[in-house]
Amino acid sequence: MKTAIIGVGNMGGAILQSLLHTRVFSRNDLIACDTDQDKLKAFDCQITSDLRQAVNEADIILLAVKPQVLAKLLQPLADTQIEGKLWISIAAGVSSMTIKTSLKDMSAKVVRAMPNTPARIGKGMTGWYASPEVTVDERAMVQTMLASFGKQIRFEQEADIDRVTAVSGSGPAYFFYLVEALAKAGADLGLDLQTSYELARQTCIGAASLLAESALDVSELRRQVTSKGGTTAAALARLDDLGCQEHCAAAVQAAYEQARLLVR
Repeated sequence: MKTAIIGVGNMGGAILQSLLHTRVFSRNDLIACDTDQDKLKAFDCQITSDLRQAVNEADIILLAVKPQVLAKLLQPLADTQIEGKLWISIAAGVSSMTIKTSLKDMSAKVVRAMPNTPARIGKGMTGWYASPEVTVDERAMVQTMLASFGKQIRFEQEADIDRVTAVSGSGPAYFFYLVEALAKAGADLGLDLQTSYELARQTCIGAASLLAESALDVSELRRQVTSKGGTTAAALARLDDLGCQEHCAAAVQAAYEQARLLVR
């Protein structure tokens, strides 16, 4: 089946490179479509700036454009031969109904997926939902595609995708924010900023790797670092006093609410 990637920016480009690298599809079955010719030159597959051509030739269309422009992008396609095609959208906040309405096809087969940026290195986390029109075989194909750049979880309720956006879609930024905060805190203590950054960076990389490889629960891993009356215990107690968990929950809630406000 031929697949067109519409928009090959950061996320669309990462997905396309993963598909090419893992050979889920042959390069002859992949089409990169973007208005930026320089971006297209990076991909060893069919390339085009013609949206209609890409859609007409493809069986699967992966939409990797900004949420605010997706509906406008799709509307001119309503008068083309789109019956039977599978539409996969990674645009945050854009509902399957909005996509169907834009295409003027209420029976369109739509998948909403929310990957995150570690997909660039095959370590992504993607939550996805398939509309009832998507067949069992097509769902299996989508699962294989998404698994090519990390882990994936299918959700039965479309509303959960906005929750996925708030937790894992935006999640890498929370992690990077923590690294920045740790590095600054070390510098405030008197360490050289670059040295403090390297300490924070490698500590977070190591902790994430340990979490990935350990059979222990994350709470147990935390407890193993936290000796009673020790330095870690003092730090965590201060975080609790400052309401860190409540602030984290509020941040995720804000991301969720913004996802629901973007485009419905």
